[in-house]
Amino acid sequence: NELSRQELQAFKARFVEELTFDCKHDKSAMKEWTKNVKKAVRNERPVMTEALASMINAAGLSYRVRMRGWMVHESMLTYSSRLGKSMTPEQNASLSAKTEEYYMKQSQT
Repeated sequence: NELSRQELQAFKARFVEELTFDCKHDKSAMKEWTKNVKKAVRNERPVMTEALASMINAAGLSYRVRMRGWMVHESMLTYSSRLGKSMTPEQNASLSAKTEEYYMKQSQT
């Protein structure tokens, strides 16, 4: 099995919690059941597992990874929320230009 017992238990708990929330707060949840289950699996799957750490380390790369205890509770959804804001290239260019403009004005004062 790709997931350890602890990893599987944590995944199941997150998965059930997400679906329970959807069913409680979304009247169309039952109509969209298959879609909601797929979304919950995608959102709540673990970011890192013991098996993944072993595979990466077995590849003989120039670095090693380690599965830490707190990672058992880290889902793809919580991990992606830690990555910051996602922007399109246009938004990024606009923000970069505004930042540059701001610093230019600051240096002139």
